[in-house]
Amino acid sequence: MSSKTKTKKGFPVIPVVIVLLFLVAAILAAVFFNSYFGVVHFTSDSGGSVIYDKRAGITYSIAPMCYQPVKLTKDKAYGVYKETEFYKVPGVDPSVLITTDQDNIYDVYYNIEHPLPSLQDFDINMAFVCEVGMIAIPIGIMQNEAAIKAASLILEGEQCEMPSDIDSDSVLFLYFTSKEYDYLYYYIQFFRTEDGERYLMDRSFNRCVNIGDELSDYFE
Repeated sequence: MSSKTKTKKGFPVIPVVIVLLFLVAAILAAVFFNSYFGVVHFTSDSGGSVIYDKRAGITYSIAPMCYQPVKLTKDKAYGVYKETEFYKVPGVDPSVLITTDQDNIYDVYYNIEHPLPSLQDFDINMAFVCEVGMIAIPIGIMQNEAAIKAASLILEGEQCEMPSDIDSDSVLFLYFTSKEYDYLYYYIQFFRTEDGERYLMDRSFNRCVNIGDELSDYFE
């Protein structure tokens, strides 16, 4: 009577481990490429006031504070410089304009080959009259004619020194909108002094104008 010797094949441990290692490496590589190459890594030699996208050959410069994005979708950062994240502005290509957002305080950066429009060239449509605390809260609207009048006062009025006796409770902000640049606001400031004089101020360009009784329907 003959007996058969049964042998068990061993579990192929080494091939399985190799496959698992390849899978882990692929996942880590995907995470790395997505985190590093999925956003633009800006460089700067000016502390961040001018940043460079070396891959695209774009130089961005920080804009005066009078510019602000109309809206912002912060689903994903477009780029980073050190700890600062930059986002796309809806309605404009990021190769032209991007922005930061630090608790609703925005730093707009523009491609130096695409300069931002001055107020004179902003193609004003209307303006929101706003109170500003943590955010801007509209309390009135200037339609086209009144908004253009406000812009002409700050652009063409006689420049004066900024007064020191500002009534802080009177301060309002005027956010101009534009059909051509519908992704941007351009804003200036209104205030009264303690003695009742009325002014418009473009702080970004240090331009202050006494407007007398003009636009009294909008500024009390």
